[in-house]
Amino acid sequence: MAITESNLTTVESYRQRDTQLPSGELDEGAFMKLLVAELRNQDPVEPMKAREMITQLSQLTAVERLERIQSGIDGMRSDSEQLQGTDMAVLVGRTVTADMSSLALATGGVAQGGFKLGGEAANVAISIENESGQEVRLIQLENLASGAHGFTWDGKDVWGEQVPSGNYDVRIFATNAAGEEVPASTEVAGMVTGVSFESGSPKLVVGSSHLRLEDVSSIRQ
Repeated sequence: MAITESNLTTVESYRQRDTQLPSGELDEGAFMKLLVAELRNQDPVEPMKAREMITQLSQLTAVERLERIQSGIDGMRSDSEQLQGTDMAVLVGRTVTADMSSLALATGGVAQGGFKLGGEAANVAISIENESGQEVRLIQLENLASGAHGFTWDGKDVWGEQVPSGNYDVRIFATNAAGEEVPASTEVAGMVTGVSFESGSPKLVVGSSHLRLEDVSSIRQ
């Protein structure tokens, strides 16, 4: 196939424009190599126009730009979480109250929750429900003392299948050795002893519970 003067002019125009792109994008040499490859492998019966080839090749740089933008956003998110963790450190030594009636489950991740018992409990059942009110998992604990406690949900349902990310409600049921009901609440109160980054985002450590800052309803000295 013959390359017309018009096509060469179009290619040269793109080359001049491409040399001004930041390092890491499709440069002049790479563009010409891809252009030659297109010319060699195109269907001789239906040759591709130079403009169409240039459009396809320019899409490669667009994808690369999006990848760099996403990488930058991920880096900013990580920096933001670290800064938030630093800010949360000022709460160490203070008493906070938090509502743990909802768990935020990330894709493929785990969720940490907490609850408070009004007395000693021989059996504690933690029911995790989806937005429709259907129980997806029941976690059972035994022989817990009065006070605040934490638990970790692996994000799986009763059949061991990973559930979709999102918010899930928590209900606590507790009984003592005599089978009598023990007061239980998803409201947790206690002194902050540290900041944990175990799950990726910073959380306040209160006893064995890890609290999200957005769940905290009050802070006291």
